[in-house]
Amino acid sequence: MKYANDAETWHLIATFCFESEMFIKAQYAFEKAYELAPTKELLEQLAVVSIINNDIDTFNKYNAESDSPLNLELMEDVCALLTDQLGKLRSKKDRQEKKNKKKDKGNNQK
Repeated sequence: MKYANDAETWHLIATFCFESEMFIKAQYAFEKAYELAPTKELLEQLAVVSIINNDIDTFNKYNAESDSPLNLELMEDVCALLTDQLGKLRSKKDRQEKKNKKKDKGNNQK
């Protein structure tokens, strides 16, 4: 597969990986996007994904470069948001699994 090696493409890849909970790959893609076109938004995203990956040195690097470094209160808000998102994903997965079981059970009775 061919794709444009530009910041926008890497940012899209990073966002997809992040939303798919592939945080190591997301960090890599955010870093590629930042190398090609550094922005404040990417700095903040790199700080967040680094802390999720428990990559404290990288978190400190990007957080220090940011105009609005994450503080404890903001980090607590991010954790709450992530916890909420994970809860929603788990609920969605559970509902889908129940739906699939009912569908399979119905197919087996025919």
